[in-house]
Amino acid sequence: AKKRDFLAYGIEIDFTDEALCILARRAYEESTGARGLVGALEKALLNFEKKLPSIGIEKFTVTAETVEDPETSLKKLLSDHSLQRFIDTFFASHGTRLKFGQEARELVKKMASQQDRSPEELCTELFADYGHGLKLVEQQEFEITTAVLLNPQESLNALIKEFYSRRGQEN
Repeated sequence: AKKRDFLAYGIEIDFTDEALCILARRAYEESTGARGLVGALEKALLNFEKKLPSIGIEKFTVTAETVEDPETSLKKLLSDHSLQRFIDTFFASHGTRLKFGQEARELVKKMASQQDRSPEELCTELFADYGHGLKLVEQQEFEITTAVLLNPQESLNALIKEFYSRRGQEN
């Protein structure tokens, strides 16, 4: 029934075995049978059902973490999705695929959270000049590192200087 609820919003949902075991254990502990299972599901997924339809997520897996700490899990999912949306939009707009290493992903989410913004909003501001800049240096792929995140303009300027310096040596 919960899968149907999410499908109504265009979201495919599935469950890890660990998540199902936790939900079943909670229902058993309440000794209310199927009603307990429905209650445990509602408690874990209510906020997901409210938030996810508005952000365009198409697939979602309920994990043990989702069931144990729904609030933190939802924040993480929203943050991850926001960053991916920025990456996808940047590629669609500029033809350059941005990659974030794990450290950079964590840092951008932390920076965004500290500023009470989404990673997408923060990255859109930090990397406003990167679409044009990366085209200048003919890069179809670029990795955002923690150093780039901390000094985006200086990093782009250095990349452009290095590119034109190499070009000058070739001619």
